[in-house]
Amino acid sequence: MKKFKDNMLLQILLGAVILIVFIIVLAQFTNTSSQEENMNTFRNESENTTIDQGQTIENEDNENQDTETNEIEDITDSVKNDERWYYGYIMQISEEEIQFQDEGKNRKTQIDENTKYINARTGAGMAFEDIKIGDYLHVEEYDGEYRVYVARNIQGEELQKELLQNMAQDNGNIVVNTLSFESVEKINTDKAIVTLTYGDTYWDIFDNDEQFEIKAIVNSDTKILSKSNLSNSIDTIENSKHDMIMIDLDSDTIYDENPVITVYESSDN
Repeated sequence: MKKFKDNMLLQILLGAVILIVFIIVLAQFTNTSSQEENMNTFRNESENTTIDQGQTIENEDNENQDTETNEIEDITDSVKNDERWYYGYIMQISEEEIQFQDEGKNRKTQIDENTKYINARTGAGMAFEDIKIGDYLHVEEYDGEYRVYVARNIQGEELQKELLQNMAQDNGNIVVNTLSFESVEKINTDKAIVTLTYGDTYWDIFDNDEQFEIKAIVNSDTKILSKSNLSNSIDTIENSKHDMIMIDLDSDTIYDENPVITVYESSDN
C-alpha cells in the first residue's frame, strides 16, 4: 500500500514538472512571436518611411525639372545683337510674342509691327493671322529686317500648291523641294515632256512624306545644265535619271497641266 502511494506521488511530481516546463516553453514562444511581430511592424514602418521619403525626393526632382522645362528663353535680343537664328515648333501665339520649342527647349520671340512674316516654302510674305500652332518657324535678322519664316503644317492639295510655288522661277528657292526624275517623252527635237516626282523638304519635320507628280515641258528655251555636261539637251536629259535635280518653272504656267521648265539642273551623282 505504501509502495502504491509512493508511485502516485512520483507521478504527480513528474506531471507537475512537465506542466511547468510546458508553461515556460509556451511563454518563450509567445514572447518570441511578439518580438518578431514588433520587428516586422518596425520594418514595415521603416520601409514605408523610406518609400515616402523617396517619393518626396522624386516629387521635388520632378518639380525642379518642371520649373527648368517651363522656363522660356527670350531669343529676340540674341537674334538682333548676336546675329543668331533659331528654329522650332510653334506652341503659343499672341499679339506680342510667339512661343516655340526646339529639342525640348522653350523659347519665345517678341514681335511687333516691324516683324516680317515669310512663307518658308514659297518665299512670299504672309499675314500674321495665317500662322498657326503646330507650324514650324525659323527666326533671323536679315538685311536689317527681323524675319520669321514659317513652314505651315499642311498636306494634300494645299501642300502641293505651295510646293509648285516653290519651284516658280521668281521664288529664289529659299528651300528646295525633293525631286526625282521618272521618265522623259520626246515630242520632237525642240520639245519633251519630263515626268518628275516631288515632295516637301520639311517632310521629316511634319512626318509627312507625301509625293506628287508633275509632267513638265522642256523646250528649246530651257537651260539644261549639269556639272559634267552629260545632261545638256533634250536628247541627253535622261542622263540625269539618278541625279539630284533642281528646276525652275515659268511662274505663269505653274498651275497648268504641263508647266514649262525654264531651268533644269542636275547634280551628276
